Amino acid sequence: MSNLNLTTLQTERKPAANSTYIKLAVQWLNEALCFVPIAIGASFAVADSLVLQNHQLHAAAKRYRKFVLLITLICTSNFGFGQSNAIKVKFIGNCGLYLTDGNSNIYIDFPYKSGAYKYMEYDRSEIDSIKDNAIFIFTHRHADHYSKKILKKLNGQKFDPWNVSKLEKLAESITDFKIQAFKTKHKVFGISFKHYSYLITWHGKKIYISGDTGDLEDVSKIKDIDWAFVNPWLFMNSKNEKVKIDAKKFGIYHLYPNQKINGEIPNNLQILKNQGEIIILPY
Repeated sequence: MSNLNLTTLQTERKPAANSTYIKLAVQWLNEALCFVPIAIGASFAVADSLVLQNHQLHAAAKRYRKFVLLITLICTSNFGFGQSNAIKVKFIGNCGLYLTDGNSNIYIDFPYKSGAYKYMEYDRSEIDSIKDNAIFIFTHRHADHYSKKILKKLNGQKFDPWNVSKLEKLAESITDFKIQAFKTKHKVFGISFKHYSYLITWHGKKIYISGDTGDLEDVSKIKDIDWAFVNPWLFMNSKNEKVKIDAKKFGIYHLYPNQKINGEIPNNLQILKNQGEIIILPY
C-alpha cells in the first residue's frame, strides 16, 4: 500500500478524561459503602431518622452524596455524546460518519460493505447501534460507501445521487439545518460515476463532505467551512494546484487500514484512522 507524503502536514489530540475525578470517585464510593450496619437479631434494619444521628452513618451519607455529585460531573464533562449544544461527529470508517445534535441522527456514506476493496472493516455492533428513523445520505453507490443489502433492512430517510433533489426537504424536519448538494467528478479507470459532495450547515456550523471526488471546482468557492472532511487525493490536489480550501479544520478520511502518513501534520488537520473517534463542534 503506498504511503502518503504530506510535506506540509501534529495531529490534534483530544485531552484525556480527568483521571483525578475518577480516582476520587472510587475512593469516596469505597468509604461510603464501608459503614457499620445496624443489627437487630439476625437481620439488618433500614436506618430511621434517630439512627442517622450515628456519626459513622452521617459521614458515610455525606461521602455518598459527594460520590453521586462527582459521577454526574464526570458524565457531563468527559463523555462526548453527553455534551449539549454541540454537534458530534463519529468516524465509523472509510467516508462513514455519524452526526448528531442530540435530536436528529444523520449517517453519511454508511452503512457500507465492510472491508470492500480492502478498505476499512467495522464491527457488527455499528449496524446494531444505528438509531431508529435516522437519515442516510450517500455520495455515491460504490460498495466502500454504500450497501443496498444492509440499507434495505433499516428504517429512516435515504438519499443518494438518484434522489438528491429531495434533500432540501430535510430543512423542514431538522432544526436549524440546511444541505447543499454539488455534482462532483468521480472516475475509476476512466469511467465516470454519478457522485455528489455536500455542504451541511447545521446550527451555524459548516461541514463539507467530499466523498471520493478530487474535484476542487465547487469546494474552492465555499467560504468559512468549519470542518472539511476530505479524501487525501482531494487534499493533495489543492496543495499541488495551489487552490485554497477555506476551512478551519480538516479531517482526512478514506485511508486504507495500514496506510501511513509521512511528513509533518499541521494543527488544523486530523488524520481519521481511529474508528470510533469523536469530533465535537460546539455551537
